[in-house]
Amino acid sequence: KKDHQFLRTFITYEMLKYRYLATTNIYVSIAHTKKIIDNYLKKLDKIFYQISLNKKNLKKIYKGKIASSTFDRLN
Repeated sequence: KKDHQFLRTFITYEMLKYRYLATTNIYVSIAHTKKIIDNYLKKLDKIFYQISLNKKNLKKIYKGKIASSTFDRLN
C-alpha cells in the first residue's frame, strides 16, 4: 500500500509506451472490439508480470516524477 501511487504512475508510464492512456479505471464502449480489448489486457498483463519480477528494482526502471494523488493547481 505504501507504493500505491508509485505503482499507478509506473503502470501509466508503461502503458503509454504501448500507446494506451491507462488509469486505475477502464472505460470500454461499443466502439471497442474484442481484438482491441484483448490487446489492451495482454499489454497490461505484461506490465503486471514485469512488476512481479522486479518488485525491488522498479524505481530503477522508472526515474520520473510520481503522479500527484490530489488535484492541486500546477501554476
